[in-house]
Amino acid sequence: MGVEKDQAYSRSLKRYGDRIIAQAKLALDDDVGEENITTQAVIRDKSRTEDAVIIAKAKGILCDLQEAEAILKEGKQEFESGKMEGDVIKKGDIIAKVRGDIGELLKRERTTLNYLQILSGITTATHELAS
Repeated sequence: MGVEKDQAYSRSLKRYGDRIIAQAKLALDDDVGEENITTQAVIRDKSRTEDAVIIAKAKGILCDLQEAEAILKEGKQEFESGKMEGDVIKKGDIIAKVRGDIGELLKRERTTLNYLQILSGITTATHELAS
């Protein structure tokens, strides 16, 4: 990737906040539906609180961090990230730390990761083609 700076682009989504949350809820509903049968089958103590870390699997450009945060926070998960939309990331970088109810965390993790992986991948490929 020919990017030399720490941030490939910057965007503010504040004016779209309500739409982002609504779209994130739709994506979660499509992904999980009425119940998360995997979590129900695996987790016995559904009141347990756990920590999770989202780690970059490859170098690229971070995209849709706000959407991922919205999916998790809507489920009352704590979300902390030192990254910003458009940051250039390296394999192994910590993108975010999450803490919350294990059942809600597992219910929301696949949709969250889908947003980050797919859209960061598209952003990275587009940036490479434009460079």
